[in-house]
Amino acid sequence: MLRQIKACESCGNEITSRGATRFCSRKCSAASRKTSETKICEHCGTIFPVGGGSSRGRKSRARRFCSHKCAGAARNLKKVRICKGCGIEFYRRGHNQPKYHSAQCAHNHASEIHKITLTCDRCGKTFARWRSQRAGKKHYCSGECRAAGRVYATGKYHPQWKGGGRWSNPQGYIYFEVNGVRKLEHRVIMEQHLGRCLETWETVHHINGDRADNRIENLQLRQGKHGTGKVHKCADCGSQNILTEKI
Repeated sequence: MLRQIKACESCGNEITSRGATRFCSRKCSAASRKTSETKICEHCGTIFPVGGGSSRGRKSRARRFCSHKCAGAARNLKKVRICKGCGIEFYRRGHNQPKYHSAQCAHNHASEIHKITLTCDRCGKTFARWRSQRAGKKHYCSGECRAAGRVYATGKYHPQWKGGGRWSNPQGYIYFEVNGVRKLEHRVIMEQHLGRCLETWETVHHINGDRADNRIENLQLRQGKHGTGKVHKCADCGSQNILTEKI
C-alpha cells in the first residue's frame, strides 16, 4: 500500500501514513475526542466538563454528578425528621424513619407515657415509676426511705392484726397477747393462779399431755425440764415459801 500525505485533523500538521490514519500523535487523537461541553452537578451545583466521541465519551456526557462523592450523597439524601419526644428537626439518611433524634429522648418520651406518679409512703415526696413497678405495694422514693420505713410492727400495729386472739405454734402451745407482748397462755394462767411471776427455771407441765388444755386443773408447776423432776407447792399462797416434793 502506498504512503499518503495527509493533514492531522487535530493540529493540521502533515503526516505520511498508510491506511486510515487521521492524527499525527496520540495527543492529537485524545484532544479530538475532547469537547467544550459542560454540565451542572445535580447535587452540589458545580460546573464540570463532559464530552468525547467514543463510547466512553457518551457515558461521560450522560453523567449527572461531578464526582463519586456527590453521586453517593445524592443516592443517600439526609431527610428531615421531627422528633416525637422534643419536637426538634433532625436529619437522617436512608429509608428508615426514626421517631426520635437520640436514645435519651426516646427514653424520656417513653417515661412520660408509661410512668405514673406515686407518693412516698415515708416522706410524702412525689416521684415517677414504671407502671409495672411496685403495683399495689408500698412505695418509697429512695433506698433511705425504704430502709427507714422497714419497721416490723407487732400486735395491733401489725398490718395483719385482726383484733387480738389466740395462736398456736407447731408444738401445740397456745400464745396470746398481754399488754402488747405475746406470751404463752399456760405460763400466764399459772402466774395468775400463784399471784406472782414465774422464774426462768420454772416450767409448767400439762398433766393430760394436751398442750392446748390450759385449765388450771391440768397444769402442774415444775422445776427444770419435764419428765423426771420436782413438783412445787405453795406452803403459803401468795408468798415465796415453796415446798418441793418428788414426783
